[in-house]
Amino acid sequence: MNNKIKAASFLALSLTMAGCMYHGGTQETIHQPTLGQELLDLQSALDKGAISQQEYARKKERLIDGRTAPAADQKRKR
Repeated sequence: MNNKIKAASFLALSLTMAGCMYHGGTQETIHQPTLGQELLDLQSALDKGAISQQEYARKKERLIDGRTAPAADQKRKR
């Protein structure tokens, strides 16, 4: 009887571990918003009073400069 319990426990553990190791091949894709979407979101924050006009202007300039600068310039800014 004891061997049957050990065998059943081993089988259950093996199946559980096999399920944990199999990922299923799913991937998570992260989409970066476009410059246009970020500008719309920024305008919305201004319209709702979440940010000031000065903050809006500063953030808008950073967004535009950050998206139009060559990749080497962007790395230096970080």
